[in-house]
Amino acid sequence: MNVSVVRKTVFASFAALAACSAGAFVLVENGKAKPVVIPANAAESTKLAATEWTNYVAKATGAKVEVWTGDEPAPRGEDASGTVRIGTLETLGNVPAEIGERLAAAKSYEASVTFEKDGTFWIVGK
Repeated sequence: MNVSVVRKTVFASFAALAACSAGAFVLVENGKAKPVVIPANAAESTKLAATEWTNYVAKATGAKVEVWTGDEPAPRGEDASGTVRIGTLETLGNVPAEIGERLAAAKSYEASVTFEKDGTFWIVGK
């Protein structure tokens, strides 16, 4: 995935987050941003997406975003709800089936899906 595609994906995920129904996912609360979780074996494009995401959140809200690396939903043993998961179908675990179905239906090899489910906001590429 090239830099242009990563930036478009991050921007589109912001738009999707804004479109979530009221209260579905709170990105920043009381000045504290929800952490980003990327897989331990994240590709460079995933690391770039996480960096872009944290920069945009900081610019938009003033809140610093932590990036956690690990293969568990909450690698630090904290509550997994309220995290932003960024990665690919190959590298992320426990991806909701709806995401896999949407990516399978996408014709582009650079497709991505943003999805909120059970308090987790997913940004997943092919």
